[in-house]
Amino acid sequence: EALKDTERAEHLVGRTFAIHSIYAWIYACKKQHWLAERELNQAFSLWAEFNPEERKLNAFLLNVCALAYLRMGKFNHSLDLLQSPNQKLLSRDQSAINFASRSFNEKQLNLHLKAKADSLTANKLDPDNVLVQRLLQEKIEVSSEPFDLMLVSFVLSALLPSLLWLWWFWRHDKKREPAAPLFRSFLFGALLTIPIIVFATSARMFLPVIFYMCLVGPLVEEVGKFLACKLAVDRDPAFDEPVDGIIYAAATALGFAFAENLEYFATMDTMTILGRSVVSVPSHVLFSVWWGEAWSRSKFSAGTRRYSIVQGLLMAALLHALHNSLLFMASTNSAYWWGTIPFTLVLWAFFLCIVRRTKATTDSAVFRTIKVKTEVEANLKTQAR
Repeated sequence: EALKDTERAEHLVGRTFAIHSIYAWIYACKKQHWLAERELNQAFSLWAEFNPEERKLNAFLLNVCALAYLRMGKFNHSLDLLQSPNQKLLSRDQSAINFASRSFNEKQLNLHLKAKADSLTANKLDPDNVLVQRLLQEKIEVSSEPFDLMLVSFVLSALLPSLLWLWWFWRHDKKREPAAPLFRSFLFGALLTIPIIVFATSARMFLPVIFYMCLVGPLVEEVGKFLACKLAVDRDPAFDEPVDGIIYAAATALGFAFAENLEYFATMDTMTILGRSVVSVPSHVLFSVWWGEAWSRSKFSAGTRRYSIVQGLLMAALLHALHNSLLFMASTNSAYWWGTIPFTLVLWAFFLCIVRRTKATTDSAVFRTIKVKTEVEANLKTQAR
């Protein structure tokens, strides 16, 4: 709730020292320490440019930054900040929090006499303040090793799901694809997120969030994934069967999902991380299968027209847009989460039908004859050269 309110404030007043300070405190409370550190650095870069009058107005926010450092287990940093503001600039309530925070830091640093003095001062100023009482009774949870939590979040939300799905698609292909083109597809899909993020940042300056998320974004992402996949493997000799289009499309989609989750994993709680692992990562594959099959048809079926790729891209973008719309509505009303379950099941049913149809084409006698003929012609051309 605090994060939502801070985002509203950010939208109204811009990214100021106050907003950075509050973000740092919230992220530190959530143990997302590298994000808290980023906000603190931005806050202090602004503080350095303040004139004396602006520093007076923002003196209390140094307490907020100090509390963020305290949560992160950086007691020296916290103590330095708490000693910098002039106590005359703080209200009675703010001074009580300041002294209670100092007492907590000093206890952690084994400065017991100072801690006792500051504790007495805090009690005299405002003994009824809840935060003061929690600090003085050492009920604030401190973690000085955030890396382990970041690593677990990274593995759960980004790396493990993508690699597991990639292994599953490779495992269920009768003719195992070589590692090189699969990895190249995955890598190109991951690199695609860079121009997508740049485009999204620019587009959101002119377009409403819902319009971009539910209309423009899905189309741009699906076209981008197709171009990345085509660039990665279109001329690779391993791409020699209709089912390969789906396999490489899946690898590209998983690379994109992996890199996209890197952007999100540090700002999520555990349940959201698990939810994205189960829903978001495979969803990218379920969208991409449409243009992957259309691409294979245009490549291997002589009678198929090129516009089938456009149809596949439009279908993928439409399903992607519906998926994003459900997620957007679920962000305001949790009842819409139930809509994502049947929608995902429908996508899986379509996916299995498409894969079965493509495998039947790959296994057909006609395609085998054409493939053998193509290989013979290629061998003859090589010998002639």
